[in-house]
Amino acid sequence: MENVALNGTQVVRLARALRAPRESTWSDPELTQAHLAKVFSSEGRVAVATSSSSESATNPKTPSVGRIRGYARFFCTERSLEGEPQLISDRVPVVENQTLLPDLQDPSARLYEWSPNQDGSQ
Repeated sequence: MENVALNGTQVVRLARALRAPRESTWSDPELTQAHLAKVFSSEGRVAVATSSSSESATNPKTPSVGRIRGYARFFCTERSLEGEPQLISDRVPVVENQTLLPDLQDPSARLYEWSPNQDGSQ
């Protein structure tokens, strides 16, 4: 997976951007870092400590570009919580000449567009 080079301030901003949707997007059921580790393990083993370190406010570790995309795919649609939490495929089928299903067109799913120079407001 491709790595991202960020300075200290940028990695803290990214950690906040990754933690915020888990803590506020869907409060019921409560999503934990353990849930996300299990979800992301569908693409390769991810330990809870890895999820935790990506969201750490004090000592964040920069996740790979693939992991950032995973966060974006997970939080862009409530379908991620149908049944057990799951990572929605990034290979979205074309439906009646549309390239994205309506819930994947949601402009609030902005982690794909995240810039390390953003201050957190969008």
